[in-house]
Amino acid sequence: MSTDGLLLPPLAWAALGLLTAVLLIVLWLLGVRWFYRLREPRPEPFQIACADGWKLTLYHRAPAVRRFTEPVILVHGLAANHYTFDFDPPYSLAHVLADAGFECFSVDLRGTGRSAKPPRWRSGEWTVDDHVALDAPAMLDAVCARTGASRVLWVGHSLGALVGYALAQGPAAARLSGLVALGAPVFFRYAPWMRLAIALGTAAAWPLRLRHTVASIALAPFLGYVRIPFSEVVANPHHIAPRTQRQVYAHLMSALGRRVLSQFRDWAANDAWRSADRKT
Repeated sequence: MSTDGLLLPPLAWAALGLLTAVLLIVLWLLGVRWFYRLREPRPEPFQIACADGWKLTLYHRAPAVRRFTEPVILVHGLAANHYTFDFDPPYSLAHVLADAGFECFSVDLRGTGRSAKPPRWRSGEWTVDDHVALDAPAMLDAVCARTGASRVLWVGHSLGALVGYALAQGPAAARLSGLVALGAPVFFRYAPWMRLAIALGTAAAWPLRLRHTVASIALAPFLGYVRIPFSEVVANPHHIAPRTQRQVYAHLMSALGRRVLSQFRDWAANDAWRSADRKT
């Protein structure tokens, strides 16, 4: 019997090997996220539209008994998503506040989580300016409409707090009943190695974003056994149980936008907090 039909050219074998490798990677990523899934009942997701058509996903965690007029908006930081605040107890501020009687709304800012997809008619790029001028007003409108409140409490981590700072200085200030900033910079005087890391990240984010999420999920099962270099930039591994570390890296990391990184590069180089066009 001739075996000529079973022989494939080298390029075909290479393509088959690449396809097999991609399939195995996808299965590994799906398996990791499933194995380290969060087990608590998840909050209610709903979508809102910004003025430019970009749709954001918010996550509502309602209290058993509402005791406070003002709802709380929980806004994550750079390279993260809503899991920052709505995780499995006891590592969940949303659970704590809901148990205390607050209406809680965690958010995926544009470019992250379920808010990653831009509308068809605009670029997939975004800036911190968009978070301030477009995301935040849409979130305030939606949360106030849903709860009947006229003002909200804003809790932000890192970038989320910077957006809150901007709101507190703008026309929406009257809609904030309070602002809590967690781990947010006031100055941008970073060490040279940090400025270099931001510059390298900006270059690696071409053309639209730095997609480190795949590496984060793929390496998650090994956390607690080995330490990823520079992981302390994200979290202190000595203060987090190994399984929780693995859940964090499997779910909480999100892509970094190129233009957002460019803004951070400008801030770090000039110790300035300003808009993308450097005018505000």
